[in-house]
Amino acid sequence: MAINRNNGGVIGVKNKTSRGGNTITTMKASGNFQVQPGTNEVDILVVGGGGGGGNTPGEQGGGGGAGGFRNFTNQAVSPGSTIPVTIGAGGSGAAAGADTVFNNPANPITSDGGGLGGGGGNPAPGPAAGTGGSGGGGGWNQTGADGNTPPTSPSQGNNGGNGQITNVANMRGGAGGGGAGSAAVVGVGDPSPKGATNKAGGGGAGAPSTITGTDTTYAGGGAGGSLDTTSSWDTQRGDGGEGGGGAGAVDDTAAIGGQANSGGGGGGNSGPATNAGAGGSGVVIIKEKDKANGMFNMNSQYHSNKKAQWPNPSVYDITNSLRLYGTDNYEHLAHSSNGNTKTMTFSWWFKDCKIDSNRNFFGHSSIDDQILLRGSDNQFQISLNNSNSGILKTNRVFRDPAAWYHIVIAIDTSQSTAADRLKLYINGTQEISFATETYPAQDLNLTGFNTATNQQYIGRERGGNYFGGYMADVNFIDGQALHCGHFGKVDPDNTRIWIPKNYEGTYGTNGYKLEFKQTGTSANSSGIGADTSGNDNHWTPNNHNSTHITQDTPTNNFILLNTLAPINGGDPGTLPTFSEGNTKASVGNSTARFTVGTFATTMPYYFEAKVTAISASDSDQRIGIVDGDAMGATTTYYAQYQGDGVIIASGESNATSKDTLTANDIIGVAVDLAGDNSVKFYENGDLQASMAVGAAYRGLSTTPFSRLQNATTTFEFNFGDPGYSVSSGNADANGYGNFEYAVPSGYYALCTKNLAQYG
Repeated sequence: MAINRNNGGVIGVKNKTSRGGNTITTMKASGNFQVQPGTNEVDILVVGGGGGGGNTPGEQGGGGGAGGFRNFTNQAVSPGSTIPVTIGAGGSGAAAGADTVFNNPANPITSDGGGLGGGGGNPAPGPAAGTGGSGGGGGWNQTGADGNTPPTSPSQGNNGGNGQITNVANMRGGAGGGGAGSAAVVGVGDPSPKGATNKAGGGGAGAPSTITGTDTTYAGGGAGGSLDTTSSWDTQRGDGGEGGGGAGAVDDTAAIGGQANSGGGGGGNSGPATNAGAGGSGVVIIKEKDKANGMFNMNSQYHSNKKAQWPNPSVYDITNSLRLYGTDNYEHLAHSSNGNTKTMTFSWWFKDCKIDSNRNFFGHSSIDDQILLRGSDNQFQISLNNSNSGILKTNRVFRDPAAWYHIVIAIDTSQSTAADRLKLYINGTQEISFATETYPAQDLNLTGFNTATNQQYIGRERGGNYFGGYMADVNFIDGQALHCGHFGKVDPDNTRIWIPKNYEGTYGTNGYKLEFKQTGTSANSSGIGADTSGNDNHWTPNNHNSTHITQDTPTNNFILLNTLAPINGGDPGTLPTFSEGNTKASVGNSTARFTVGTFATTMPYYFEAKVTAISASDSDQRIGIVDGDAMGATTTYYAQYQGDGVIIASGESNATSKDTLTANDIIGVAVDLAGDNSVKFYENGDLQASMAVGAAYRGLSTTPFSRLQNATTTFEFNFGDPGYSVSSGNADANGYGNFEYAVPSGYYALCTKNLAQYG
């Protein structure tokens, strides 16, 4: 087994390349799928046919609901078998879409056709909106229909919206059909100013899939039709949902049908003609997984990738995060006007450093609306509408100090089904198990988030409870409740990993995107809280400075001090006090305290540690490395620079005495137990000792270490993102890290991008 250097694929036992490990088949018409003899597992996308728009002459119809969207990984199939596939047709005007079926004997998958759009009218002569994979939108004076009917788990679609009930200034319209990723937009708005806000309801957004190796959105809802004789027809056309949804008609201007093989719903009718759009047909996409024996290493993949020889779809790289200390730093913003107080989406990534305390991600200055991790139980909680309605608290806990988590919260109180009004997604999976589970009342206007005048907070709530850790790629969408697939996706190389994806949709009036690429302390495009969505909803930093902007992100995770790992199986009470994003350790009494890193590695690495304060220059104070099993019962290897100046390594007789540790010393440590078999120690940039590693320890996986004792000792570690300012600034050869002194040649910062190359 080997890497094919021509294309980066794995060369398998069949003596042919696996083309990166997958074969993809797209079925746009009914037929049979032939499983390859060597395939026993597939990933599968099944999308039903979209519903047709409402089509009653003389009325304004609702948009058709999208076809059901069902996306599964690791589905068992029989090698060499034949699987019948039925592709659902899109519904014609006033007709539902047809089901799409992947009739796998081991696990048949059916995605239901989208619901038909309602016919509309007053009194309503047309047919009511229909249920389906996603529900059809209600026509004028009609309610929308339910999606995910019959129900599946996870849900295959969303509800249609309600059409306009009254005729305002001769402007009336149907609502959009539901989409796989969000519910539809409700009908016509305020009639003034003319031509500005009076569109018929838009279709719900579809859901993304990366099964083909690129991000593609399927199953968008169709838009409703609109009658508006007071302003330009074109400005009133309802927008089809992203993912193939068709636009609605405006008076006699025909609606647009759903896109073929997308499952998109058709646009609704308007005017005397029957001009609704038909739904788009469904699709089935199968990714066969090559199960050839053997493996490749990440070093080979990396170098093949550098030569453009490794199959690599576009990657969204998050380059910066905001470090919050959990004390008094946060971001704040007062919106100039209310946004949509019923429908919104939060999306962000975080790494937690303040375990076992209340830590708020989002809050409000005057009421208790908050999104947080709860105290010592470490459960994730959402509290909406001043805690009187809409409370979700997870059963599972979150206390991993090494991991980046992705959170999406989709809110839409207009939904008829309570559980559809508030959804929580964590790392690409909808959370369904809650210790506390209440939902907002239907059509409730939330009084906190997305309202004007009072301060919105990132990193605290009105009573404090500051978040301590790292936040990255913060998105807020005003007016849409979106599926997590708009912000992240499954890693094509490992389906157990959820990775970031650039959001490419609209943000709405109060929406924002925070990338933390700037270091200014004002609320503008050069500030830490700069909004890069295009809305210029810039946030004001509170007690933030340039050291709070880091390279530690979901796409390049840096090592930190481990708040859960007492060394040598010791009691957690032997841990020091951690602060500044788990880069700083301190003690307040004479009890010995120990630190280790959040991961261990065999790659050649470099880090620095600043002696911020030291109460005694004796052997009790130590900076160095230990065996990666130090969190267990015994330590089999260590190398360390002691406060008394002695540099020593286990199993070695060449201990040496150098300068004692004093305040403001910066100790550099360069480790390579697999290459030149040494651990090098530097003091303020000068090499003090190179400790040879005996044969018994060569190739050992190690992690940074310190021992602190006596009342005022404090060490600040720099793994590439120091909590203190450096005077020069030095990166490793790959451009990662920010160190006081030059990184020795051949050594690298402790981050996952370097691990992928050298680990």
